[in-house]
Amino acid sequence: MISHEESAVERRETDTCIYILRDDGIIQQTVKPGQRQDLPDAEKNMAVFDALADGQKRRLLVDLRRSGPTGPGVREFYAKHTEKLVAAAMIVEGSLSEMIGNFFIRLNRPKSPTRLFNDEAAALAWLKSQ
Repeated sequence: MISHEESAVERRETDTCIYILRDDGIIQQTVKPGQRQDLPDAEKNMAVFDALADGQKRRLLVDLRRSGPTGPGVREFYAKHTEKLVAAAMIVEGSLSEMIGNFFIRLNRPKSPTRLFNDEAAALAWLKSQ
């Protein structure tokens, strides 16, 4: 799990995710281990993102390495709400997660640049270049 508490400007939590607004302006979303996300969870998570973004387009770093399953419509919901993003970097673990993630990106076509990474440093470097 990513830990950047020392660079946190603000921290918020939902039932399924921890959000940190970092001092570099990036919003970091860490999905809680094993938590199933359904559409109401995704809506709550988006409300927290919106509050942290404070009307600005933001870069989003998402740690999916320990995430649980998602219910119907969750991935599509997130993909349709990417207009508030400069870019999104998603950290996954393993080739199966990467394959599923790439399928999600191709199928749902997020409105902002979105990439998958197995390495946090590479994800941050790409995100900051966007």
